[in-house]
Amino acid sequence: MAWSRRCPERRDARAHGPGGVHGKLTLRQVGRDVLYCPLSNYLCVPLDNGSLSVYDINNGKLEYDACGPIDHSPLNCAALNPFCDLILAGHASGTVSVFNPRTKRSIAAIDIKTSAVPEGMRDSYVPEVCQIAVKDSMTFAVGTDKGMCHLYDIRNWSHPVSSHNLYYPSPVKKIL
Repeated sequence: MAWSRRCPERRDARAHGPGGVHGKLTLRQVGRDVLYCPLSNYLCVPLDNGSLSVYDINNGKLEYDACGPIDHSPLNCAALNPFCDLILAGHASGTVSVFNPRTKRSIAAIDIKTSAVPEGMRDSYVPEVCQIAVKDSMTFAVGTDKGMCHLYDIRNWSHPVSSHNLYYPSPVKKIL
């Protein structure tokens, strides 16, 4: 099943399948990304106010808003870990919030500045999370606006497993 947003000012999302349009949702606010959770049948929209709107596809209405624990900076991106049913959302302030759709709240926050940036650069370097990709059930990657990629393990996300500098100071667009 594929989701599409027709135009930003209309704020509607439609589910498309082999037989045509199967559902329609009217989004309360327009977000920067749209994420479909097949296990719980939810549509998640990261918003500019730092919260994650979760819509129930079966009922066609807003289920709840989940807020991050650290700040309310805009959410740039989101990714789903389908193995653990966790939603990872990247903030413009350099944090990654981990949401659990079953408990309807944020369960953790990863500060990229304190965990992945060297000690001497923390005052001048404020990374903005631009991309998140889930590699497998236990690892995920975070891309920043300064051209850095960090690989984290979900069992211990206090420090990245590895970091890679692309030596090109532009935002990471896609992580494969």
